[in-house]
Order: sequence, then C-alpha cells, then structure tokens
Amino acid sequence: MPSAPSVKPEVEIPAPESSGSGLQEAIEPVIPALKEQHFTIQYGATGFSYESLMSTYLVNAKAVLIEDPYIRANHQIQNFVRFCETVVKHATIRKIGLDHPFAQVGQRMRCQASYSRSEKK
Repeated sequence: MPSAPSVKPEVEIPAPESSGSGLQEAIEPVIPALKEQHFTIQYGATGFSYESLMSTYLVNAKAVLIEDPYIRANHQIQNFVRFCETVVKHATIRKIGLDHPFAQVGQRMRCQASYSRSEKK
C-alpha cells in the first residue's frame, strides 16, 4: 500500500532584526515557492487525501477556481464536495468556484457555482 507523498516546501525564516528602540518590527512571513508536481495514484490505492496533496497550495490563498468539464457522475460531485470541505478548513479562503462548460446543440453554456465566506468582524 503506497503511502501519501510528503511534500515539504522549503521555508526560509528571516532572522529578526534588532532595533535600537527596543520595539520589535513586524516580520512578513516568507511564502515558499510552489512547484508544479505530478502524482500518479494507482486504482484502489489508499492513504491519499486532498489535505496531503493540496495543503501546500492553499497557504494564504484567497480563492480557488476549479475548471473541470467532466464533473457529471454522482461520485465526481461527491469528490468535489470533499475537496471543498478540505479547502474551507483554510481560514484565508473566501471563494470557491466551479467552472463547468456544457456543450448543447452547438451552443456553449457556462455554469458557475460558487461559495463565498463572509468576512468576520
């Protein structure tokens, strides 16, 4: 049984600069550079989750747009919902969109479903 790939981005944490006034300046977090990756998951393989595969790409993301013309079957919709459940766990996500083109009698319609999280005050 293959285990989930572990993706550990290289993070460089800057050393705090000392200031003469004794006040600690705010340090901007360094966001790791993302790399394009390809995962091959064999049929019937277990141990993979959207969290383990996608969490690196969701750090500080504000919106997610999925373009998938093949979400039609019930199990595909269920997988999309599970993906959305993973995405909303990240506090910075404010919008999830699904762009799904349909082909009907020579015309193309676009259906956009979206989720928006209201700002907490």
